[in-house]
Amino acid sequence: MLKAESVYQIAKELSDKELRKLFTMISEDMSLKQSPKSGKKKYTFPTSEIEMEIDKMIWTKIFNVKI
Repeated sequence: MLKAESVYQIAKELSDKELRKLFTMISEDMSLKQSPKSGKKKYTFPTSEIEMEIDKMIWTKIFNVKI
């Protein structure tokens, strides 16, 4: 798992086009993680408040996106 500092270093080196692509990929991954899995009996818990705060902090500080 990447720490916020390493994500920030990676993000600084990306172009705007690459940042938009990364933003889209992360958003899709997050929505897949939060959506219920069909066909499985195991219940997936929704994202915790702490995880949501960390995600929000990453989006606002690294990608300058307001949530």
